Amino acid sequence: ETAVSQGLSSFKDLKTVDIIIEDFEPGLGFSKKDIQKYVTSKLKKRLPTLKIKRNAHDYLYVRIVALDVKKDHMAGNISIAVKRRLILPDKETLIIAGVRNYGNIFFVSKDKSFEYIKKILNNLLNSFVTEYRNSRDYYSGKKKGVSSDNKRRDMKGQTKENEIKVWGN
Repeated sequence: ETAVSQGLSSFKDLKTVDIIIEDFEPGLGFSKKDIQKYVTSKLKKRLPTLKIKRNAHDYLYVRIVALDVKKDHMAGNISIAVKRRLILPDKETLIIAGVRNYGNIFFVSKDKSFEYIKKILNNLLNSFVTEYRNSRDYYSGKKKGVSSDNKRRDMKGQTKENEIKVWGN
């Protein structure tokens, strides 16, 4: 595992996120505001130390794509992507990188769509929360491989200089 891949795969310094809900087709039985409220409340409850702030550098991007497949049923896909603004090792290039993507497909009766969508979102958020907590434990020194000052070091004990940095940190 390289320093670059480590920088992209870690939530160690993820402290603040925005929650962005992609626009979706009307008539699904719930609104963008309903989804925003649900995801925000679940995230605040499960990760109280993770701040939720509009226009944060890092964000969770929620996407719901649904199609009518029968008169009273719909099918689609729900995904939550973790997006981070990162500075590459050249220290000049800023990118927005999707560092994680959690998703699920569904087929549901329209009259039960919002409850079912919430269950899927709950499962996807559980995956993010688990990975976030595990990453934070790893970098806080609770697992092997990190020095007490939380800096990654090479075999000679030198701090890695070519790591991807999170923009703003």
